[in-house]
Amino acid sequence: MEQPTNMSATEEKESSVAPATKKSAGGPKESDNQKPKHKLTWMLVHSVLAAAIGSGFQHGYNAAVLNSPQKLVMTWMNETLQASDAKLEIVWSMTVSIVCIGGIVGSALTSLLAGTLGRRMTLISNNGLATLAGLMMGTAKYIDGYWLLILGRFVSGLNAGLNAGVAPMYLSEISPMRLRGSIGAMYQLVITISILIAQVLGHENVLGTECCWPMLLYLIIIPAIYQVVALFFSPDSPKYLLERGKDEKAIKASEQLCGKVEGEANIEAIRNEIAAARELPKVTMHDMVKVKKYRKPLIIMCLLMAAQQLSGINAVIYYSTDIFKAGGLSESTAQLATVGVGIVNVLVTIAGVFLVETVGRKPLLAVGFVVCQ
Repeated sequence: MEQPTNMSATEEKESSVAPATKKSAGGPKESDNQKPKHKLTWMLVHSVLAAAIGSGFQHGYNAAVLNSPQKLVMTWMNETLQASDAKLEIVWSMTVSIVCIGGIVGSALTSLLAGTLGRRMTLISNNGLATLAGLMMGTAKYIDGYWLLILGRFVSGLNAGLNAGVAPMYLSEISPMRLRGSIGAMYQLVITISILIAQVLGHENVLGTECCWPMLLYLIIIPAIYQVVALFFSPDSPKYLLERGKDEKAIKASEQLCGKVEGEANIEAIRNEIAAARELPKVTMHDMVKVKKYRKPLIIMCLLMAAQQLSGINAVIYYSTDIFKAGGLSESTAQLATVGVGIVNVLVTIAGVFLVETVGRKPLLAVGFVVCQ
């Protein structure tokens, strides 16, 4: 009777160990199925800040910098022009809007320069325009040359047009696939922050005074210097390097930006993108209008851009202080209201950065357009 008892004990022991052994054996398989945890690298953070701050600041700041001190600058202009109110308004409108003309020219050069110089070198070189614009605009008062202010605004538009095309391209191409949306939105976030900074600094209690307003225009030289120095230590876009046949440099750049494992995966994904793009037929503007499968995306893109512009945001950024004054506010209160607009702009953009990867692009666009109604 003792033997069966011993066998039973052994069987019980084995049966109690077996599940644990199976669970242990299954453990690695479960961990293998878990997604690897990715960490942001120092190089990625550094490069994103360099591209977004250096380029986005110049873009947004120049758009809003003349908003609050408008009255002071127009008074200075009239001391030289001695013009009627109507003529002065025309000159002021030209001063404000010529940035957009420069932006059109700069945007048209994006593909050429980004493809020949590379994304990083184009951004670095573009800071020469930013520095030149800052010097021209800031110096205009001291030589009584309103024309120099207008010319400087045009040059700043060239800079903004190039930045608007190349900086998001660089940010997208250095980003891990999982973060492309959020990192791409960083450029717009910096634009809104720089608009707010321009509105705050332009207040009459800060630099928006008769003696200090030229300093507002010199300030864009600071982010230009920062970007030149910072991008010197950043790698070029892995996609650009692959397109130029510099595979080893592309792999090294991707691993610096994303880490070894994710960097290799990104390189493979970029190679697939390039291969797929090369297999696509060349599409002309005529094809985009005539062929149905191209026409629909074209219409969507045009409607999105038109809706954004027709929302009136540019008029608000350029003339909000004047608009609030026309509504009965004092100069100081109107400038504070302009700052309030900038704060709301920043907060909503921050929300967009965090929501773009979870909620999606289309729902966010829909909500934005509904709110504008």
